[in-house]
Amino acid sequence: MVGLILSIMLINSAGSVMLTRVYYQNDQERLRILSKHPDILAGRADGKWFDILMGEEEYREFKNMGIRMEIKVYDMDKFFEEKGGAHILINFGEYYTFSEMQTEINQIAQQYPNITKLDTIGWSWYNRPVLAMKISDNPQIDENEPTGLFTGVHHAREPIGCSICMDFIRWLCENYGQPGGAGDTATFLVNEREIWIVPVVNPDGYTYNEQNAQGMWRKNQRDNDNNGYFNSDYDGVDLNRNYGYQWGYDDWGSSPNPPDDDYRGPSAFSEPEVQAIRQLCDVAQPQVAINYHSYSDVILTPWGYIDDYPPEPDRTIYLAMADTMSTNWNGWPYGNPSSTIGYAANGVSDDWMYGEQDEKPKCYAYTFEVGSSFWQAVNDTNIILQQIAETRPCMIYLLYRAQNFVDIKEKKYVYKPLLRKDFITRNPLKSIPEKLLLSSKIYNPLGRKIKNFEKGGVYILKKDKEVYRVLYLK
Repeated sequence: MVGLILSIMLINSAGSVMLTRVYYQNDQERLRILSKHPDILAGRADGKWFDILMGEEEYREFKNMGIRMEIKVYDMDKFFEEKGGAHILINFGEYYTFSEMQTEINQIAQQYPNITKLDTIGWSWYNRPVLAMKISDNPQIDENEPTGLFTGVHHAREPIGCSICMDFIRWLCENYGQPGGAGDTATFLVNEREIWIVPVVNPDGYTYNEQNAQGMWRKNQRDNDNNGYFNSDYDGVDLNRNYGYQWGYDDWGSSPNPPDDDYRGPSAFSEPEVQAIRQLCDVAQPQVAINYHSYSDVILTPWGYIDDYPPEPDRTIYLAMADTMSTNWNGWPYGNPSSTIGYAANGVSDDWMYGEQDEKPKCYAYTFEVGSSFWQAVNDTNIILQQIAETRPCMIYLLYRAQNFVDIKEKKYVYKPLLRKDFITRNPLKSIPEKLLLSSKIYNPLGRKIKNFEKGGVYILKKDKEVYRVLYLK
């Protein structure tokens, strides 16, 4: 709870701001909450709640709607006055500031010139660089090797993404060519993969949190009203609603209104920071990606814009890899945003990285929502180290998997978040109509096309455009 409180800062001096956990009983209540475009910090579909920052008027509005709420902190201003002031206004603590990240990544580039290349892939509205480091054994050459991409800080108040990305850069460089298990792994990845890492996608917003805001600014610093100065009540775009795939699909998953925290921008790819990621993906053509966010401790897959998944066999591939990462390294729930955090989001990075397959190949992109608050580890390095332990093996795993997605040799595949069982049977050959069996393609729990059912698990039958799921109990 202390970490959660530390992450919440006063964002509106006109009246008190409360940290409130808002519960919903059904989809109708959930959609009523989302229709207000509140400042949602996190959510969990399994618990049916959102953490929301709200003022007194908004609290009364929700109360009049009959929504059940639990106030975590009644008055954030008073809370921080009692604590002697919000020190993280001017000090990121154990997290990187933007300048600290710049200094360290430049030092790494100078120290390891044979396996790194530091690029400025774009510039923000305030002319801050969007930095990307390529790590490979021939970093100046495109060797047509399997490629991975890892990003942090699309949202300015989520510093753990920068920490995880910087740790992975250091880990790869420091272990390259060294003996032992970590050395062998890092050496293989650097020699056989091209790895791109963007620690801070949103340098303006991140710096604004350091210098001006109270640690809770989310968007970039676009001047929405073109009046020549930055107004925190109106300006800024949510970079993770600005990607082109299904941008503006509806007004539930993003907002057309500039004051809202999930404002999607005036057009798809309107923001220079998102344009930079687009151009990097078009050139590097990654097969796998993780975009780091916080918080909720969940693994998100496409689709974000609707409550559904990509078509088979990619659906199985996505969920099988997510299951492996969850089972082996962090135990987090996984699935699309609607089934895990309780709300849809359109114009997001994962949907575009996977869904856009004309200007570039598809990329199996995930979002990791890390931790239990935004500034959870501001005074505790051990929390950051724990979160690195929960995420670094997942990056290594996906880089290995970037070689071949068809031959996914998972121990098991359990569709945890949402399993629509069309057939539940101990004998598929008897339970499924013969005509359907003969006219369908069968995919086993590993996503591999087969001729007949093998051991138990979740199988997929595809007949033209029809898809059937078979839970084979054995």
